Amino acid sequence: MAQASLPLLEGLKQNLAPVASRLPAYTRLLASLYRDPATSRRHRLWLAAGLGYSLSPIDLIPGLIPGLGQLDDLYAVLRALHRVLAQLPEERREAHLKAVGLEPGTLEEDLSRVRAAMGLLVRAGLRGAVRAVRWTARQAGRVGVAALRLGWRAARSLRSRKTRTSPAQA
Repeated sequence: MAQASLPLLEGLKQNLAPVASRLPAYTRLLASLYRDPATSRRHRLWLAAGLGYSLSPIDLIPGLIPGLGQLDDLYAVLRALHRVLAQLPEERREAHLKAVGLEPGTLEEDLSRVRAAMGLLVRAGLRGAVRAVRWTARQAGRVGVAALRLGWRAARSLRSRKTRTSPAQA
């Protein structure tokens, strides 16, 4: 079982380590875009919505679900940044990215890395659910067979008692 989780952990590490190393830059980028007087109110609302979603305890995938709960929060923030940056003129977009030390294609790459990590976790969860259903079915089958055997023994015991008491009554 521990061996099965090693590829999952390696896959998550491979996908998320670069993203995690850039989190401070993304935080500075969000703050920079929000404070920029040229950023429209609508863009500020997108940034606030992404950040608010990540901080809120109520969201589509609760934080209690290990991994997925945190990744959907990260995805919301990165998606909000991507949306706002995509609507800026190219020179402003590049200036904001350069100010925090990010390359132009990095955000798209990190969004795809987070999606890939979420896919790994969902597939692992589904495999675990299938194993749990199979185990439950096997256990239910064993209990059912044991109940049938017990029922057969009880029926035989009752029949043998009946046949023993029947001739004595006659």
